Amino acid sequence: MSINDEKCSSNSRHVCFLANDDRRWANARVSIEEQDGVQWVVKDYSHSPFLFKYSVAKCILWNELRILRRLHDVGNTPDDVREYGKFGLRYRYVLGMTLSDMAKSGKPVDASFCPALEQLVQDMHAAGVVHLDLRVRRNILVRDDGKPSLIDFQTALIVDHFPGIIRRLFRKIDISGVYKHWNLRNPGTMGRERILMFHKMQRLRRLWLIRGYPIKNLRGRLASWMSKTAAVKKSS
Repeated sequence: MSINDEKCSSNSRHVCFLANDDRRWANARVSIEEQDGVQWVVKDYSHSPFLFKYSVAKCILWNELRILRRLHDVGNTPDDVREYGKFGLRYRYVLGMTLSDMAKSGKPVDASFCPALEQLVQDMHAAGVVHLDLRVRRNILVRDDGKPSLIDFQTALIVDHFPGIIRRLFRKIDISGVYKHWNLRNPGTMGRERILMFHKMQRLRRLWLIRGYPIKNLRGRLASWMSKTAAVKKSS
C-alpha cells in the first residue's frame, strides 16, 4: 500500500493518516499505525454518523473480517486481521505500491506478476471467496518482492452456498479484472484463451444492468438519504 499522501501525527503510536476526505463520512478513514515496531493498516468508521456506523459500517466490517480470516491460509491477502475498537479493523501493513500508483509513476511490473496474480485469485476462489472489485487498480498491491497482494475486501462475498451458475459468474468477473490489467501491462503473454475470455466478459459487461455492487450502492443510497435529512434539519 502506498503512503505517498500520508499525513502523520506525532504521538506515541506513530499514526500516519492516508489521504482521506473527511466530508465522505460513508467511507472508512484509513491510517497506518506503528506500535512496538509493527505497522498496521487501520480502517475506522468511528467518525461516521451514529446511524450509519451502527448499521451499514458494522455489516461491512463484519463481512470483511470473516472473509480475511477465511483467507488466512491463502497468503498475499491482509494478514493478522483483528477488530479495532467498536467501528474498525486492522491488519499487518505490507510494503509495496498499488497498481494504480505503479501506473502513475510509470514503473513496470515483472513479467511473472500477472500469472502470479491469476494464481492468487484462483486460490482465493478455491477458498470460497470472490472479491468482485479487482478491476480497480488500487485494490491490487505490488509488494516490494514483486509478488501480488489483494486488498480492500469490503465488497467480497463467501459463495459456498451460492448456486453454481452464480459462483461461476462471480469468479469470471474476478478473473476478467485480472485479465484487464494483464491486457494493459503485457498483452503479448496472455495467450489466446485468456484474450478470448477477457473480450467475452467485456461484451457481457455492456449488458450488465446493475452498475456497481450491492454493498456500495446501499452505502451510497444511505449516505445520500442521511445528508438530505441533515440538510432539512438545519433549514428548519
